Amino acid sequence: FQAEDGIRDVERSRGLGDVYKRQTHEFVKSTDIDNPIFNTLTPFPGTPIYDELEKQGRILTHDWEKYDLLNVVFKPKNMTPEELLHGTIDLRKEFHSNLQTLKRTFKTVSLGYHPFKMTTIQNITFIINRISYIVNK
Repeated sequence: FQAEDGIRDVERSRGLGDVYKRQTHEFVKSTDIDNPIFNTLTPFPGTPIYDELEKQGRILTHDWEKYDLLNVVFKPKNMTPEELLHGTIDLRKEFHSNLQTLKRTFKTVSLGYHPFKMTTIQNITFIINRISYIVNK
């Protein structure tokens, strides 16, 4: 299951994917994380998690180009790969929208120069990646 499929898909999965998304959203909000980064678990070859998932027959592809921290390359236990992908994409969209990016940047001004600088650099990186993705679609 590829990231492009999930991004183009206007239908939203229901079920455990929504629970994952809601619980993650509530956790990030309650802990007031400045720069949350949402990636899909990627079991890289040679790691214990890869070996375990391979042994359980839950690795979905050996196309290494898909091992990119977004595409779902394994079968999750309690949700579909599509639900995991949609949840991750939705969290990325919500927490890295232009409004949220601005809020994070202004919030760090009161924390001093270095937190402001680091947040600004991360936010610029998010914006560049978002533009790059749109251009390369």
